[in-house]
Amino acid sequence: MLRLKVSFFSGVILILLMSWFLPTMAQDETILTLAVPEWMQFDVDDALEPFLEAHPGVKVVRVNITQNSYAEAAMDLDQHFEIAEAFVGQADVLLLQSSYVLTPATTRAGFFLDLSPLVMADPELDQADFFPAVWQAYQWDNGIWALPASASASLVMYNADAFDEVNLNYPNENWTLSDFAYAINELTQYNSDGEVIVPGMYPYQANLLLRALLGQPFYDASSGLVQPRFASPEVQALIEEWQQVSEDIFDKISYEQIDYNTIPIMVEQTYRLRNSNEDANWQAAPLPGGLAVLDVQAFAVSAGTPYPQLAYELAKYLTSSPEVSRMIYGDSPARRSMVDADTDEMMFFRPELPEEAQALIEEAMESGIGASGRLFEDYFNMAMNAVIDEGQDPLIALQEAEIQAQEDLEIASARAETGVISVATPVPTPVLSDNEIALTFSINANISPLPNRENWEQLALDFVAEDPEVRHIELLSNFSSQDQEDVDCYYSTFSSLSSMDLSEPPILNLDPLINADPNFDRADFVPHVLDQLTVSDRLWGLPLTIEPAILWYRPDLFEEANVPAPENGWTVSEFADALQMLYANSDEFAPFQPSYDMSSYLFMLMAAYGVVPYDYRTTPPTLNLTDPVAVETIRQVLDLAKNGYMDYYELAGTGGGGFSSNNQSPLIGDRLNLMSWRIQFLNTEGNQLEMTTFPVGTQYTPVSYQVGAGYINVDTAHPEGCYRWLSYISQHPEVFNTMPARLSQFDNPSVAARGEGVVAVYQSYAELFASPDLIVFDDFGSSNYDGGFVEQIWINEVFDAYVLEDADLESELANTEANIMVYRDCIEGLPGFDTLTDNRDEAIALMRDYAACAIGIDPAMQERFSYLDEIE
Repeated sequence: MLRLKVSFFSGVILILLMSWFLPTMAQDETILTLAVPEWMQFDVDDALEPFLEAHPGVKVVRVNITQNSYAEAAMDLDQHFEIAEAFVGQADVLLLQSSYVLTPATTRAGFFLDLSPLVMADPELDQADFFPAVWQAYQWDNGIWALPASASASLVMYNADAFDEVNLNYPNENWTLSDFAYAINELTQYNSDGEVIVPGMYPYQANLLLRALLGQPFYDASSGLVQPRFASPEVQALIEEWQQVSEDIFDKISYEQIDYNTIPIMVEQTYRLRNSNEDANWQAAPLPGGLAVLDVQAFAVSAGTPYPQLAYELAKYLTSSPEVSRMIYGDSPARRSMVDADTDEMMFFRPELPEEAQALIEEAMESGIGASGRLFEDYFNMAMNAVIDEGQDPLIALQEAEIQAQEDLEIASARAETGVISVATPVPTPVLSDNEIALTFSINANISPLPNRENWEQLALDFVAEDPEVRHIELLSNFSSQDQEDVDCYYSTFSSLSSMDLSEPPILNLDPLINADPNFDRADFVPHVLDQLTVSDRLWGLPLTIEPAILWYRPDLFEEANVPAPENGWTVSEFADALQMLYANSDEFAPFQPSYDMSSYLFMLMAAYGVVPYDYRTTPPTLNLTDPVAVETIRQVLDLAKNGYMDYYELAGTGGGGFSSNNQSPLIGDRLNLMSWRIQFLNTEGNQLEMTTFPVGTQYTPVSYQVGAGYINVDTAHPEGCYRWLSYISQHPEVFNTMPARLSQFDNPSVAARGEGVVAVYQSYAELFASPDLIVFDDFGSSNYDGGFVEQIWINEVFDAYVLEDADLESELANTEANIMVYRDCIEGLPGFDTLTDNRDEAIALMRDYAACAIGIDPAMQERFSYLDEIE
């Protein structure tokens, strides 16, 4: 651990001294540490190569950034300092994903390095290359506290349809608080008890709206140092007017009944514009004064770094890397030169915005409100909450908050004189003897950082303590398997077996390893699971988990409606009867909320009724869209949505339904995975949910699930060590929130602790998987058929047209089946997709070929594939 005492006023001297003596200090290898999120780790390593080539003798060690909590200075200054100290202690250079930890309090306290002397002395840094509002986001007290890399804009997002229904004009930059108050009142919806079930605006975004309406920051910087100033008549008037809105509307909200997707005014980022929804027509408008609020991602330098010049150079380089700016996934890079910069890396795809919204974002980059324009907002919020929640006099509340803000700054300045900032020394690479090895293992999940990383680290330590050969396991996490060549072995719930070239497989065939393992028992695995990982009679992955589509139900609401609880599963007829009875007992929520993704739940219900319209068991899938029995069965299922028995989200707009965290519906669809938050609360006080299986039919037993498996890189030097590690994981289900793949683990104490009901559902699924009439539906479309993604869009469009537009189902299905047959003829000669390819040009060219076939049949598909036209 390197420990440096750094004062705010001696920072410049320290920088110059370190810069002068750095060349003589770098006798061997100089190690810089860089803290970024786990999901960025592989791409950042690749992006760093030019920097390392330009700085021989320098090594950059990436560490996984941890910032799982935050405390505002206004609410708890000591905790705010503790979090900041832990944050800057992680590395020399740190990615700021938000401004929560970088505040006047933490900069005055000396946690962050002031980069202004280095910036001013750098002739190579073109400050004009940065968009002005973004560049200024982290500048105050005559200092520069971070170099911006990317930015996202928050605007007034409004549902135009909701405005049209009550004949309201749309928001614009000239709206006053009175205009917003009137619109909120007109748009608010009430239930029969007078409770607000759809507020006109989301109440917890008032601070952004009021800051824009104020038209000036909450401080005075005329002396050079920012001083809190918000106890003014103007701010008082704003709070008093908002207080009235709160009393009229927000105090009456029934939060348990709110579907946040239906709130017509939100102040937030633009993601709603990128995800079309048939139930809402989302548009964007600037905040009052033509403003937007900027969330700027930037690279800061810890005040404890022993290499300030090098750390600054690294931060500067990262802002100039197209790969880094794009992987941060903001609305725009911070630098103008990065907007159209070319990169060979395959980054996240982000759909195009409407022209009007894109223009608002471009304006926001020039003149938006960044972190420096929102300083002391937490103190303002504290005052506003005291007025609204506690009835305090507005002027007194503002004065008290302003005094506290000033006192906290004084405490921060005093801390800078005595505080010690520490930067963690990089964990050394273990020194291994000839008979010892280290493994690199990646957890490919849809969440980062891992919420239970400590459990994984402990599991790795326990394994290393027992294993005769493995002495260290480097744990990584990532969103996908595309970087699997960089690791020895990995866990993933997305199988790419169908798209792999298994004549030259990137992963290892496990048969030799399991044949040599006397403890491997095929009968211990849940039926059918090994088959999912077997291709050409060879096993390619070791099953660790099962992520089934399940249902949560509310026993209290079932009892209230006199509906038998589905404790031991149910048939599809019992399911339909339950929906009708639950519907009759409630006028607020559809009985069934299918909140897991894609349209698999519809296909499962159709199969339970005896019809499989799109049969994944064959390649290509067998179509059954025009048979009269099939048409009527499809109609029967879709009528459940059409008649209000189950919620329905447009399927074709985003490729897959919607998502809701609503716990108020009697039935809620879900998928058990690493992010299954409901299962964590099953045994807690106040839990209202129980788990059950999806309904079955007399002809088919439909299920939808994914297998989480361990895979071994074909190029690893340690296949046996990887296999032992994966086998060890398979006996420790405590690191997962989902169903174990091994039957013996149902009795594991960590699984039993989830409750008898959960274990019973696991056992029920194991029995269902053994059913001879089992049929499995894939939530990602048909992953073993390359044309499935287009065909699924067309079928989803039929469902949408019937449910949402009352289209003729029979003719829509017939037209779609005809289109699919022509499409299959068109793509017959095309090569299959390789999901693991790193050849961007080939992947895009192939996608264009498939798109051309679809567009040639259905010109409306042009808009869906328009993003391909933007790629050079």
